Amino acid sequence: MKRLKRVLIAGLVLVLAGCGVSHITEDGVVQNNTSNTSGKQLIPDDAPLDDPEPEEDSYVVTNEDGIVDITVLSPTMVYAQVLNILMYPEEYVGRTVKMNGEFSVYEDTANNVVYFACIIKDATACCAQGIEFKLEGDHVYPDDFPAAGTNVTVTGVFEPYEENGNLYACLVGSAMEY
Repeated sequence: MKRLKRVLIAGLVLVLAGCGVSHITEDGVVQNNTSNTSGKQLIPDDAPLDDPEPEEDSYVVTNEDGIVDITVLSPTMVYAQVLNILMYPEEYVGRTVKMNGEFSVYEDTANNVVYFACIIKDATACCAQGIEFKLEGDHVYPDDFPAAGTNVTVTGVFEPYEENGNLYACLVGSAMEY
């Protein structure tokens, strides 16, 4: 649970840093604007930066069916959860994940491979993360797929795989609704 808090706080800091205003003081120190429009400070100056080691228990949150269902989260939390999945893939291996976002397709014509992904944007739509998925059964692209950008819900088992020396995340045996 402590690890989840740390990841969520890190995600919040990234969102604030990515969308905030930074400036360099006269002595060369970079300062970020950590205030919202009301002028209230979002991150206290005395906030602890170090967190003790996480508990050994998994911090993965599942619904009553044991599914990591991120379709029920707010846009900010969905983005943070996808980021968490990609940062700590070992915690999600073999778990069923349900997500919704934009359908995306990439055709690698050199290797004759088509990749499909569900892309999730953060609350301000300035950042995006996605997870590749492979549908269960035989499907022909483009006949059995929606147009790129269509909102889809994908449910599949999280399995990382290696290709050309790189590690990728994928929801295998997936079902897609649109």
